[in-house]
Amino acid sequence: MNSYLPMRFILAISISLLLSQDVFAQQVGKNSPARLAPLGGGMHPDTVNIGAMRVYPDILRFGATGITLVRNEDTAFFTVTNTGSQSDGYVVAFTTGTSAAYQIFSPFVFSGVMPGDSATFSVGFHPDTIGPAYGQLVVSSVSRIKHTVILAGMGGGVAISSDGGGLVSTQLGKCDTFEVSITNNGNVPWTPGTATETGANASDFLPLGTTIPPIIQPGVTGKLRVVFCPTTVGYCYGSIDFQESSPVPLEGAPIQVIGIGTSNAAVGENMTTMEGLWLGASYPNPAARFVTIPFKLPSAADTKFALFDPTGVLERTIALGVLRSGDHVVTLDCNSLLTGTYFYTLTSGGMHLTRELTVQR
Repeated sequence: MNSYLPMRFILAISISLLLSQDVFAQQVGKNSPARLAPLGGGMHPDTVNIGAMRVYPDILRFGATGITLVRNEDTAFFTVTNTGSQSDGYVVAFTTGTSAAYQIFSPFVFSGVMPGDSATFSVGFHPDTIGPAYGQLVVSSVSRIKHTVILAGMGGGVAISSDGGGLVSTQLGKCDTFEVSITNNGNVPWTPGTATETGANASDFLPLGTTIPPIIQPGVTGKLRVVFCPTTVGYCYGSIDFQESSPVPLEGAPIQVIGIGTSNAAVGENMTTMEGLWLGASYPNPAARFVTIPFKLPSAADTKFALFDPTGVLERTIALGVLRSGDHVVTLDCNSLLTGTYFYTLTSGGMHLTRELTVQR
């Protein structure tokens, strides 16, 4: 957008030169009229007649629907007609504060416009944000008449947000279906297309086609059904993307989903096991300051604990290194945790076990 600044500097110089009758008279002798088109069919009902100069239209809108997609460009045109009895010349320039999303295309100066003839100017609009972009330009004639043209560009696009579908808990070997809510926070309709799954646990999540409805209007929330079939115990993280969407969202994609894979042993029993790996309940529970967590390893392996909040955000990790097989105990500091339910996950030898921990103040 900074490339527009030199042009505005040139425009300022051009205005000061052309408003001098003597200088303009010299210029007319050197230059022939360019891009002049006779006005036909009479005056348009929206035309503003200001003496010897008529400008149409005096409000420029861009794009077929009045919206230009972000990072795209639309061009609008307006004409200045010499309604006087003498040859005249015109120059256009932006007013102070006009968005850098606008650009006046050359030529921006017309001289020697004969009575009844018109000069056509073109303005480009290239938005980089969603929403309206302020702009005005002034048409000045050598005969010292001025008229303001309003630039009514509107940047368009899609920005999405999602609730992630909540936190789904599913046993290994089983599948659950949940819904993800997706809201179009932009100002143009969004066609998501077929959803695809990426992320660390992509194989655990399967989006079912596209959203309902298939086209989500601005301000409307759609639904996407996702199947969760965990292959590991513990937190599973996925990312749902919309690579076929139109237009491509400017914000919010891909959306994040989280599921919890559980073993066949029910969470809340005195212990959870998997192939000889054992994770006991924290004590005390509820906790206020410190808790101890017993666990048992079937063989020597690199071992660690991870603590997650109720939304699946990782709070901390405790790396224990390589531990021998047998019984062990780890102490967890809960002093900095807020009241609520947390999940602690034991990872050892490629296996994961997860249990709940309640903190109460």
